[in-house]
Amino acid sequence: MNLQTQKSFVNKFLVLFAVVGFVFLTIIGATNANGGVKADFDGDGKSDISVFRRSDGLWHIAKSSGGYSSIRWGSSTDFPTPGDYDGDGKTDVAVFRFAGYSAIPNPCFFYVLKSSDNNFFAKQWGTSSYIIFDYPLINGDFDGDRVTDFSVYEGQDYIPATVRFKTLRSADNTASVTSWGYNIDRQTLGDYDGDGKTDIAVFRGGSLVLTPNIPADQMNVWYILQSSNGLVRNVRFGLATDYLVPEDYDGDGKTDIAVWRPSDGVWYRINSRDGSFNAFRFGLSDDKPVPADYDGDGKIDIAVYRPSNGTWYIQRSTEGFYAQQFGLSDDVPIQSLR
Repeated sequence: MNLQTQKSFVNKFLVLFAVVGFVFLTIIGATNANGGVKADFDGDGKSDISVFRRSDGLWHIAKSSGGYSSIRWGSSTDFPTPGDYDGDGKTDVAVFRFAGYSAIPNPCFFYVLKSSDNNFFAKQWGTSSYIIFDYPLINGDFDGDRVTDFSVYEGQDYIPATVRFKTLRSADNTASVTSWGYNIDRQTLGDYDGDGKTDIAVFRGGSLVLTPNIPADQMNVWYILQSSNGLVRNVRFGLATDYLVPEDYDGDGKTDIAVWRPSDGVWYRINSRDGSFNAFRFGLSDDKPVPADYDGDGKIDIAVYRPSNGTWYIQRSTEGFYAQQFGLSDDVPIQSLR
């Protein structure tokens, strides 16, 4: 294979890799690192069971305070990016519109419906082309003002390539760019040091076949850049086939390193409070992990969404087990986004 043919093959492969990779990432769990409660559309401090239906662009929300709502926002090709963009303590419905692949960079946009006044606004952030393409990060608060920042991570058309995290900070409207990890990594943001700011973090669980230049001892490792002191924290935990579900399960204000293993249905985590190990079996192999604070006690509850019957199964930390049917098999649970 000559160089030109090889590059063409890699380009086409990475376009597929990027699209499939992002779809996969949208169902592997998320940390709401901006200090609020993930998917809290009514502002009562509890996560609302909610889904985004790509087929019609509708957000369906079962409010924990009571009642249901449906909001049409976005199209089937948009990426849902909910967050508190106006700082009112409620989650806003929002989407990121990828500009597609072309010879020249095209602008990408976030479209947000603010819960504070029901007004719409659009923000251009990120670009895409054949060579470089940006994808959105979910629920990041990199400046600690409890407002979701517009942020994307930048991929390139060869493996492995360095990734750049690009953020527009809401506190002062300044841009920040940080190179961290490779495009084989999976982003896994969270507040791991408990300073109220999102830490840039990735999990490297890639294939050695695709990444022959990366040593095996660097695989299945979490690489965390702590915002409080700029120090790097490396933790080997989990397998490449695990779902990443970093959250604050012990309620100490720090994100716990955690994974859900579909092969055995077990949630494995390291509690940041005391460094102890925890394992809890909950869910089936075809479920989607949807951890969030459903009972409002400040601790993340273990939960799964079962597409086969559209049912949410939740193990609440203070109120016990709960199940509710809400959604269709191809819906995107909001609590699964990252």
